[in-house]
Amino acid sequence: MNRKIILYIASSLDGYIAKPDGDLDWLINSENDGDNGLFAFMGQIDTTIMGRTTYDEVLGFDVPFPYVGYENYVFTNHPPVNDENGVHFIKGDIKAFISTIKKTAGKDIFLIGGSQIITEFLALDLIDEIILSIAPVLIGKGIPLFAGDYLEKRYKLDQVRQYKELVQINYKSL
Repeated sequence: MNRKIILYIASSLDGYIAKPDGDLDWLINSENDGDNGLFAFMGQIDTTIMGRTTYDEVLGFDVPFPYVGYENYVFTNHPPVNDENGVHFIKGDIKAFISTIKKTAGKDIFLIGGSQIITEFLALDLIDEIILSIAPVLIGKGIPLFAGDYLEKRYKLDQVRQYKELVQINYKSL
């Protein structure tokens, strides 16, 4: 049994995952086709991983924590004192933690983001699959999908889907 780490994420046409302030209105206002495959994807995972900034952004949405019922891990050097969502806050060696968690029984693991943790996972060669939805909008500036230094890595195109104006590209690690 070897669970996969899957980066499932959306970006603007110019490669941003959010506006500079974290706003996602450009994605929400894009013409799309329902959930764009997200519900099916969520059935294939049982664990989420995200960075602290992304976690704080998710908590800022005016909805309950959306990952209840999943095992949730947040990588941070500054865990909160209290958390009501049953999230595990992880500090330290990412590679060792991922090596351990991938050996446990379970479904695949959803790497949510943001760009800092994505870059760390790329630098450590920990992403097995990338499912990238591209919205047909240019936002000009913001938080880049990939930021910083990471290893050159080739992926194999597995599938391309269209959801109205969004295109979703699925790449698997070689």
